[in-house]
Amino acid sequence: MESQATLRFDLHVNVYMLGRTFLVLSRELCINAPAIDPCLYIPRFAQLLEFGDKNHDVAMTAMRLVQRMKRDWMHTGRRPSGLCGAALLVAARMHEFRRTIKEIVGVVKVCETTLRKRLTEFEDTPTSQLTIEEFMKVDLDEECDPPCFTEGLRKKKFNKLEIELKKKMEDVEEEIQVYQDEIDAELGSSRPKLRGVYAAYSKQNVCKDDDGDGRSPASLSLDGEEVENEDEDDVLQAVAKHFGKELRELTLEALIKLERRRPGQQDEEEEEEEEEELEGDVPKRKAPSLQSILGSMPTAASLGLHETLHGSTGDGKGNAVRGTRCS
Repeated sequence: MESQATLRFDLHVNVYMLGRTFLVLSRELCINAPAIDPCLYIPRFAQLLEFGDKNHDVAMTAMRLVQRMKRDWMHTGRRPSGLCGAALLVAARMHEFRRTIKEIVGVVKVCETTLRKRLTEFEDTPTSQLTIEEFMKVDLDEECDPPCFTEGLRKKKFNKLEIELKKKMEDVEEEIQVYQDEIDAELGSSRPKLRGVYAAYSKQNVCKDDDGDGRSPASLSLDGEEVENEDEDDVLQAVAKHFGKELRELTLEALIKLERRRPGQQDEEEEEEEEEELEGDVPKRKAPSLQSILGSMPTAASLGLHETLHGSTGDGKGNAVRGTRCS
């Protein structure tokens, strides 16, 4: 460290730039430079954290943790300060010293994210499952795979699971679509059927749709307004044909008069419509009644015939009585 600081002051170059240049040279010249042992920095960092009388004990525990991390390939390709910070934090907690992550970061000069990542990697090793007594007495012979290797396996597993979930989602969407079609078909069959002239008109529309030009729904949707206008004209013509009148003769007052029917007559017409539906597909047009066209017919009571007849009979009786008296 002192030599690097001297070079930095002499050459006025950043230390990270020197390290990057050294890595490029060692790779191009095939120089296998030994990795820096993190144990070299443990005593100095422990002294800065001020553990007091237990400074040596904390340092030895941290060195033991670093050695275990080295067996699990955690030091390869990593800066030693991150491993030192994680080992010192765990060793301090083992000796009942409450050192926060910020205090460790301020001493070892690493990012808080890097320190948490090293702690997470150490948590995935079998050593983290041991108790304090087992850790101080037992040395595990097994080694773990490098963290980068396990991370790659984890990513592959996640990608595989994601692909499987996508396939399952596609199958579920297809099944949902089938259920949706069945529901639409059931709703269509449960709708009330049209009766009378409107049923015949709907059948004619279905036949026209079947014999159409086969245009796509997108092209038909562009002509929505024209189709609606044509439908209204067809409906008015069908109503006029049903009542036996021309389209120009259908006014609001005429329709109101035509719709006024007696309850008994309405029931009879419904029964006749059901019989017509059973006999044929298209019901026959029935001529409207004279009363529905001309309105209410004048009766004897409305014309005052009863009073007239009563008066005439009364006059006849009076004349007869007078004749008998004269005789």
